[in-house]
Amino acid sequence: GVARGSTGVFPRMGPRGDTGTALARLRELRVGFNANQLKEASERWARCRDSACNEREHSTVARALEVLSLRAAEGVRAKGAPSRGGPVRAEIAAVLRSVGTFDAIAYIVASPNLSTAFVACTSLEILLGVVNTHATRPSAVLIAALAVRVVQDEPGADVRTALAAAQALKRLTDSRQTLDDDDVVEAVRAANVVPAFAKRLVDFAKAPTRSKLVISMDAVAPCAIAAAAFASRRDLWDFLDAPTEVSSAQSAPTASVLAEALVSTATRCACEERFDAAAVVLDTAALLAATRHNFREALCRPESGFARATDACVKGVGFLEADISSSDSSAAAAASAFRALAAATPDLAAPMNDEWKPTIEALVRGVAAHGESARSGAGDNCDAQSRREAAAMATVAVASLLMPKRWVYGAPHAPPAPWRASLLAAGLVKALCETTGAWADAGIMNRGLAAVAQTPIGGVGWNGRGGPEHAWCAVERLVVPGETPCLGTEDAAALTRAALAAVALVAPPSTRREQVVSSILAPSESRSQGAPPPLVAGAGAGARDSVAEAAASAAGRVLCALLECDATRAVATRALEETRNLLGGDEWTMCVGRHLSLGVGATPAKACLAAALARLPTGRGALVESGAVTRVCCTLVELVSSAKAAAASRRAETLGETIGESEGENNLDEARDARRFESRAGFVDESSVMGLGDDSYSSRNTEESFLFAPFRWRTGDASLIAASLKALVELVAPRDTEAPGDKSVSSTSSSNAETLTSLPAALRETLASSLPISLPETLAALASEAGAASFGGDAGDEIRCWSLLACRCVGADASVGSVGGAARVAHALKQALPDQFKESGDDVDEIAVLSASTVSPPDVYFVLHDGTRQPAHAAVLNARCPALLPAMNTEVPPAGTPNNPDLNLSPKHFQVLKLGHGVTPGALRAVLEWVYAGALTARALEDGDSENNKTNGLETNENETVSLRRLARKCGTHELSELARGRRPKLGAYTRCLTDSLVTQLRSGRCADVKTFAEETREDAEERDENVSTESKSKSTREAHEKTRKHAFAHRVILCARVSFFRAALDTRHGFTESVQTWGGAESTIRLRCPVTSPESLEALLVTLYSGSCFEFFQSCRRVPLSHSKETAATTAINLAAGLEYLMLHEEADECALFVVFASGAADWRERLGGVRGALRALSAAAAHRRWSELDALLGVISENAYQEAVETAPDLWQNIHPELREAMRRAHVQRTRALRA
Repeated sequence: GVARGSTGVFPRMGPRGDTGTALARLRELRVGFNANQLKEASERWARCRDSACNEREHSTVARALEVLSLRAAEGVRAKGAPSRGGPVRAEIAAVLRSVGTFDAIAYIVASPNLSTAFVACTSLEILLGVVNTHATRPSAVLIAALAVRVVQDEPGADVRTALAAAQALKRLTDSRQTLDDDDVVEAVRAANVVPAFAKRLVDFAKAPTRSKLVISMDAVAPCAIAAAAFASRRDLWDFLDAPTEVSSAQSAPTASVLAEALVSTATRCACEERFDAAAVVLDTAALLAATRHNFREALCRPESGFARATDACVKGVGFLEADISSSDSSAAAAASAFRALAAATPDLAAPMNDEWKPTIEALVRGVAAHGESARSGAGDNCDAQSRREAAAMATVAVASLLMPKRWVYGAPHAPPAPWRASLLAAGLVKALCETTGAWADAGIMNRGLAAVAQTPIGGVGWNGRGGPEHAWCAVERLVVPGETPCLGTEDAAALTRAALAAVALVAPPSTRREQVVSSILAPSESRSQGAPPPLVAGAGAGARDSVAEAAASAAGRVLCALLECDATRAVATRALEETRNLLGGDEWTMCVGRHLSLGVGATPAKACLAAALARLPTGRGALVESGAVTRVCCTLVELVSSAKAAAASRRAETLGETIGESEGENNLDEARDARRFESRAGFVDESSVMGLGDDSYSSRNTEESFLFAPFRWRTGDASLIAASLKALVELVAPRDTEAPGDKSVSSTSSSNAETLTSLPAALRETLASSLPISLPETLAALASEAGAASFGGDAGDEIRCWSLLACRCVGADASVGSVGGAARVAHALKQALPDQFKESGDDVDEIAVLSASTVSPPDVYFVLHDGTRQPAHAAVLNARCPALLPAMNTEVPPAGTPNNPDLNLSPKHFQVLKLGHGVTPGALRAVLEWVYAGALTARALEDGDSENNKTNGLETNENETVSLRRLARKCGTHELSELARGRRPKLGAYTRCLTDSLVTQLRSGRCADVKTFAEETREDAEERDENVSTESKSKSTREAHEKTRKHAFAHRVILCARVSFFRAALDTRHGFTESVQTWGGAESTIRLRCPVTSPESLEALLVTLYSGSCFEFFQSCRRVPLSHSKETAATTAINLAAGLEYLMLHEEADECALFVVFASGAADWRERLGGVRGALRALSAAAAHRRWSELDALLGVISENAYQEAVETAPDLWQNIHPELREAMRRAHVQRTRALRA
């Protein structure tokens, strides 16, 4: 089995009280250790390692390695603890980093002599336990040899060698850089060991049901350890996605089969009290569930038995040191079960029966025991280490289980967390109060949390420290406005006091200096007689403490949530006011405001504290007086500008480009700030701390997404920006209550909840003069789709919602200054929105309607009660707001077919829709601007600044606002309704993306009125001429041929808005053939020829026009063999770039070029380009389209890496390349060969 918490070499020192025995043991070890022996052993190894390639010398080399490992273990033990022994570790690290060491070990690991291989694997495991694996270099040969050794041993043979190899393999892969190495991954993939590990685990799970010999549990332990070692590398487990028939042919299990096998194995191991093996199996399941969606779905099915496995692992586990009835291995198994539970949360259904009851009770007990870590301290007691890890992982699992489902910002009903009611019924609130209170007291008394927090926890999927951060995350997800049941008054008061203590620990120190001294000097028994509490002296003592900063950031979010919730607002406000007065009142509040700039040390905790203090009338005045508004705005501007410069610098560095002198200096200065950012606060994001759900690790599209992203954020940027946005909103927006006439559109919160309103015009002008000029553009960039997507996950959704609300509060136009391809789509559609006009009577003025939009003729015609006419386009409305159309327009036709004539109208047939008296022209225009642009425009922000409102008084302004709220709610644009009301976004809220709706509309074929074709190449024409004789080229034959051509349906308004070429071609005034609309049968479409030459390029072109970025297409398409596809992704990218350049879409064309250049320079260029043949096809396409940047990149990769292979294996494609290009590649190949020989 696997010994967790101990390396198997270093003996445990026993309890802390046995000091005499420990000192005697240390003296004995120091007497027996001689430093010269270690030096001699390392020199002996250096002499023997070169002969490892000789099979006859394997025993000699293995003996030298064994002596070296024994001397290293003696040296570390002589220092008293495995964490010491610096000179010994330095010597061993130098030996392992020397050239040829890992290759020599790989030879003797793969030795046919089992005894020699066993000695080599055991000695290597000891040496890796002595040094830090991060200090070693990844060795593809050694890792492949260890993995093969685990697979080679038969299940019934002696498993000692396989177990030692698996443990050494696990230590090597604990370093993240090991599996990031492409050579290591290719070696493991070539050995085909990962499917063998999975098959061995499946065979073990099915062994009891077969008539064959039952495989022992010791035999499956090595494969379980090895599978856990490679589980974090996502692409090594791609065989799980294969269909059942393919997996059976390849002797590889599917995701469902492997999930059931792992669960069954973990249950069996736990029932037989082999908790160490159960922990390893569940670690593998946790990482696979975190990185593979199909495996997570299979794991969460009721028939998989996941509930039984977790119950078996957590049954009777003890989390406290006093729980002597449970062993350390059982606590380790419980920690692994909680880790798997946290990874499976997204697809885990609510517990409907008592099947999960033992697990829920264990989770609550673990959360309650988590605070004991703060009281007992970190320490080096190995007996309590696994219990603390289990308690910490229980808190992580609870925080994950309480994560609410994603819901549209402002939707009527937010879905509650599935496990919320069950956890609350088990007493979770009381457990969280105990834990957070214990950590808050420990932080104040110890002046920080780094000394009492648990050291970095080992094991799969956990890279953080056992602090209270996740406990506060669980509290935040419990305190959600509008959720039931609500917290009680006593619990809310306890949580508020603990949150204030956690935040004050990293906040500015108290300004009452005399009370600070009294608080330090006063004994504990005199505090009840009027002495100041310890909070006064502990305020600010935890600054620059990474654990305290992370906990304070989460506690600050809890404080804001407590102030927002109706049930806890009064208690939280009272406690906040008392703490503020205790620490210094207005003077201390002004210090908080001065700490909101990066130069002074802004952190998320301080920004959340400022947002909470701004809810107090007195606190808000002190913050404004200290210049907090300007400081917060400057922080946002600086963060965004540095991230933008870092992204540009990374993109230029990847492509090998040079930046202008002045621009280069600025970008270089911004890039140098990256190191300062990494150490600014020391906190990390939740996703990186948990190590769960991070699909970007080992993902093929991650590096490309970095290149296409407009920003490159650093650790902690997301938390700081979200907190700063909250502080800005609370500082600049005045409070208001719900309008009396707006009760019909109440949202999820109560009707008397506090709302935010935009500033009056005079105050807005005064505020604008003191704010940075680039603030509106900064907020618009954060509110854009690309800006929010650059953060990834829930952080991007939260930041986008708060950015839109901040734009509304300060009066910024979110459509001006946005970044990315989606912003270009939104700007183009905004220009296509027809203008309003007035008309009397019921007749339709076709000339006025057609002239309302210069982009595309409208086909929908809204009539208002005051005579206002508002034309629109059915395609955009059906994609973004189908509630504005009749019910028949929302029907989805079969994919790939045009619509019914009744649903697809020509410019001569308008769809007239009459709206009621409650809809005003301004409200309808604001809703349509949201539908077309996907952002809050300046027109929607004008509550009372227009001349009409000034002349008609305040009543008109209120009617306009109420009309906008009601219309937005009825139309289903919940985000606009919530922004108009000034409601703060709740946890899990997100804003729907414009481009996602458009791409969905494209693929569904709804309201399509244009049939697009790709241009016919010369090869296609010759093939058609061969099939169709000259005599039979009649009109009917040509029409039949046109129907067989690859085509795609699109929407005229989107094509014309995005491309001026299409706009001119489809304009009837120009008389082009494309502008003639065909009516016949069930079709009413326009035929349009696009400047691409293949069906793949046509699909990519349309997706790029609708989404604004070609990355969306290349991310969704799969790389398939050349025999199944006419083009590879690189060839499609080159053809697409040529078409986009022809259409004058230069930004999108540059993205395609970026994709090809990056794929050519990547280590796995063969897979990205489709092998050598795919690279030659792409080279021919680049030369034909005169794409010089792509051509240079492809010439370089072929001439440097595959010149001879291209000449020999693909002569047909090689001869099609221009002779000058072939000569250039030959010369480059010759020069490279001569340079290597020299």
